[in-house]
Amino acid sequence: MKRISSGGVFSSTSDLCTLGQAILNNAQLSPGDTRRWLRPQTHTNSLHRSIAASNYAVDIYSKAGDIGSFASWLAVVPDYNLVISLAVAGRRTLREPLLQVLISTVLPKVHEIAKKQAQEKLAGSYESVGGVKSAVTLATDEKSGLVLASATVNGTSLGKFFQALAAAAGGNPPVPNLRLFPTGLRAKVPAGENGVVERIGFRILREVEVEGRVPSPSGPAFDDPCLSWATAGDPMYGNVAVDSVVIGVDKEGKGKEVELRGFRAVMGRK
Repeated sequence: MKRISSGGVFSSTSDLCTLGQAILNNAQLSPGDTRRWLRPQTHTNSLHRSIAASNYAVDIYSKAGDIGSFASWLAVVPDYNLVISLAVAGRRTLREPLLQVLISTVLPKVHEIAKKQAQEKLAGSYESVGGVKSAVTLATDEKSGLVLASATVNGTSLGKFFQALAAAAGGNPPVPNLRLFPTGLRAKVPAGENGVVERIGFRILREVEVEGRVPSPSGPAFDDPCLSWATAGDPMYGNVAVDSVVIGVDKEGKGKEVELRGFRAVMGRK
């Protein structure tokens, strides 16, 4: 591939998909190196495009190639473990319209499938089996991520805990909505009594909706309507972030336990 200046000139769409799947499966690089290779290294004058070590990327990591009347495109979407490839012959100008159709058609469907899988495999109630008395209920809704529909640690509401943290900085903040988003960190573990064979990392995101406050290019330079994204991992307790969560799944991907790492609380599925 290093000798081919236009990616895909000697490849089929199947070849490109195989390459994309190899990237997502960490076939050539370690998981950590793959993430570093994909992440943006610098930015452009477009809000929609940054430069990664692998090429340009923000949410979709892609590579395009052209030669003569032929054009190709390869994209990997790690959040959905999805690979998309496209080859066009005759009119290269067709590539961008076809890409738009592909993305606008495929990604919403994949998102719905992912949400359905999360509801079937991870949603449900979990409660402590010893130690700190805790319980959480995971669910899905019309938004992204898993909802912490209810969560208590040692009898204290997790939402009120995060509200108190925010109030310590001043003001009278509302109780935030709590959602789980994956960190991309996964670890295989020997199967135990509960059947857990893999542990998947998540972060609790504190969502506070304030009317009239939305991100805008024409707004204040240092406005913070999405501050919750910038406060992930804060605060720390015993060298562990209080918003760090690990879900243990069995060989079928079914959630078997939830660990609130910062609170040293482990709960099993009811």
